[in-house]
Amino acid sequence: MMLRFRVCLLSTLPLMLLAVPLCAQTPKFVYSPAGAELMKGGSNNTIPFWSPTATYQQIHDYADMVRTGRGAPILMKALAFRPATTATITGRTWDLQVNLGNTTVSSQSISKTFSVNLGTAPKRVVGTQTTPFQRVSFNTFTGSGTPTQPGVVIPFGALHIQIPVKGMNFCWEWRHKNASINTSMSMDAIQGANHRGLIKPSVGTGCSGATAGFSFVFVRPTQRFMSSLTGAPASTKSLMMVGVQQKQTILGGWCSSLETVPMVHVFGNTNASGRWDFTTPMTSFTGATFELSIQYAFADTRQPFGVGLSNMAVYQTPMPGVKNLARAWKSTSTIASGEETATTAAGTTKSYGLVVAFQL
Repeated sequence: MMLRFRVCLLSTLPLMLLAVPLCAQTPKFVYSPAGAELMKGGSNNTIPFWSPTATYQQIHDYADMVRTGRGAPILMKALAFRPATTATITGRTWDLQVNLGNTTVSSQSISKTFSVNLGTAPKRVVGTQTTPFQRVSFNTFTGSGTPTQPGVVIPFGALHIQIPVKGMNFCWEWRHKNASINTSMSMDAIQGANHRGLIKPSVGTGCSGATAGFSFVFVRPTQRFMSSLTGAPASTKSLMMVGVQQKQTILGGWCSSLETVPMVHVFGNTNASGRWDFTTPMTSFTGATFELSIQYAFADTRQPFGVGLSNMAVYQTPMPGVKNLARAWKSTSTIASGEETATTAAGTTKSYGLVVAFQL
């Protein structure tokens, strides 16, 4: 530890007069639901930010906090949020209080009573016992990229160490008053029931226009995931190659390249229009976040070796914690203060909440 510090100090010594922070690091964040660093939540939530005064809570289940911290304690310096779109978010100021708590209340049993959700020994990280609300501001910013970086970062007054304990869930509580403006502030959120992952750009070129693709099939009350081969010869034997690692293999003399490392092979046939659909329940992807690659091979007398290949379709599976969070809130648009001391929520929503970043 001492050696690492000395190396850093010596490396900056020649540049001190230039005030160049050689050892400065870009802030690092971890996200809940886990996997949100890879994709957007797909929904938006302007509560509680749009209100002049509000109380808002969010519960994150133990299972997702373990995934977020990879089983280790999370050393939190700040709470952060990112915009839902590439729109411009107007900066504003609040008198703010943030409390953190460990609770036996799970996301699926969230209460309208704020004190029940927060647990028996909450910790105040923004504001103090003597000065409950702290003036906090952020500047106007514009979201960009998918996913974009946090645009609202709320520093804690003291480092918080969140230790995962089985049977205990994490609740953060936001209370504010006297907002400088109450215009819309659409932040990234996730709705567990509708989150379907992310279809990413395909890779490579299929032989004679053969194409691999993904889509979603709604069969109430569930959804199904569909992988499809189109543009292949009619009524021909086909092979679906499924992998989680992209790697191009040049096949000498073939009409295209192999773009994945196959782990699973599924045999089937195209129909009279040269199409083959394969479906599976969305629940097949619960529990982990990974990139799924699918490429097809099929019998095709037009090709040099009698076998054609499609391009490769790529799919990012849904975040595993999409149903491990819930929100409770009380807010208004008509008064400057009052709701920041609310004891009872106006409403709750299970399997829904803001995508949250914790600065390390």
